[in-house]
Amino acid sequence: MFGNGIFQYWVETMKDRRHAVAKLQKQFVLGAHKLLHADEILQKQEVWLYSSVPSPLVELLGFRPVNDFQETVNQLAGHQGVSAAVIPYGALTFPIKS
Repeated sequence: MFGNGIFQYWVETMKDRRHAVAKLQKQFVLGAHKLLHADEILQKQEVWLYSSVPSPLVELLGFRPVNDFQETVNQLAGHQGVSAAVIPYGALTFPIKS
């Protein structure tokens, strides 16, 4: 589901994302380091995730789970001043805000 056994282990066994990030900042662990990248992103913006990953794990990662894609897009579009990007295959994409 996560593409990397180490990353999956960290996600499935962590009880608190902030604690996991603090651990990784002290000692780099290949695979689990993806949590550090996610944390960098989450420091700057909110991330909504439409995925087959169970909602409790999505929330542990710090993302907001999306159950109904179209409903969420409509909801976000209805808020003035909100900017959003839909990134298919987000795990394979490295967006840069220009």
